[in-house]
Amino acid sequence: MGSFPPFGFAGTREETDLLRPKLCAPWKSMHMLVFVKWSCFKKFPARSIAINGRHLGIVTEALGQNLLKSIISSPKGLPLSQVRSISKQVLQGLEALHSYGIMHTDIKPENVLLELSERDIREMMKKYGVTDKAAESAVLGTEAFGDAPQQIGVKIADFSNAFELSKPCEGKIQTRQYRALEVIIGAKYGPPADMWSVACMIFELATGEYLFNPEKGPGYPMEDHHLALIAQTLGSIRPEIYKQGTYWQEFFEKGTSRLKFVNLEPSKTIVEHFPASWKYKESRPLANFLKKMLVYNTNERATARDALEDRWLKED
Repeated sequence: MGSFPPFGFAGTREETDLLRPKLCAPWKSMHMLVFVKWSCFKKFPARSIAINGRHLGIVTEALGQNLLKSIISSPKGLPLSQVRSISKQVLQGLEALHSYGIMHTDIKPENVLLELSERDIREMMKKYGVTDKAAESAVLGTEAFGDAPQQIGVKIADFSNAFELSKPCEGKIQTRQYRALEVIIGAKYGPPADMWSVACMIFELATGEYLFNPEKGPGYPMEDHHLALIAQTLGSIRPEIYKQGTYWQEFFEKGTSRLKFVNLEPSKTIVEHFPASWKYKESRPLANFLKKMLVYNTNERATARDALEDRWLKED
């Protein structure tokens, strides 16, 4: 579930405690991973736990591959109709998650899984030799899925780094390419950081490329290049924004919007990042949609509910 040894047991237990009251049957239409049950495998015979020792097992609905594999198989991006459908479902999931006072903190293609049809699941059970009738009934009897969906269906998964908003938020979160500005500069963060990640992911689904892919260079840190890429695309990061962070003096020249080590000409808008073959009517609405989730001021950044009302999601 995304935890790393030696903290795997504790991390998985925390994830379970966080989600157990929430990721249950009513969430099946919220595009969130459906939580079935958990069990600590200490009641099983010794031979059952000899390899990995005692551990916590989490049972969820059966789901397919993650979206990263879909991107790899479609290096120039997915059809925009699919991107639109996926975007809407992920935003619906985040709206539900945020309404429960939980922040995901690691939205990215790897953590969004495809739904499976009943036929897919039967084939998977056959592949892995699951012939037990009780097991088949348990899997196919869940309401997490039914007949083959008419269009692509997805669920947000991997809540190993999620946390309740009622608790202090500390430290770095998010995978680098999807990391929000406020996290990079060490400012206070919350659900708006998830929205930044969603925008980066949607761009990647549509183009097959990262929106921001920083690299470490001679004499400058990767974070500085990341900030430079952001400023190049979205505009200068003004002092009233970056001074909210505890690390700003490491990156910015005092009183200016200039970075200490890397400065790129602000010459590449989001539209200019899209393939040259795209028509204006395809690129402009999507760019406007993404920009609302990439606003520097977190109080002005679109929420999941706001984004769901955007015209781009309502296009046919």
